[in-house]
Amino acid sequence: MINTEVIKKLRLQRQLTLVAAANAIGLTRADQYLRRENGQYQFKATELPALADLLGVPMEKLFIKSKH
Repeated sequence: MINTEVIKKLRLQRQLTLVAAANAIGLTRADQYLRRENGQYQFKATELPALADLLGVPMEKLFIKSKH
């Protein structure tokens, strides 16, 4: 499961706009990105490598760890 709270926190820490984040993962509008960040839509698997790169973290950091 994607950890949208961490994604938003990291984006804000890096002072990245919604437009910049959207463009970095191949979206054309900020609202498309915002819906993903708010959990209304899921990030696509193809967007995650670019998102991790943008946020400067390993891709694993974008996921919630299971408690198994």
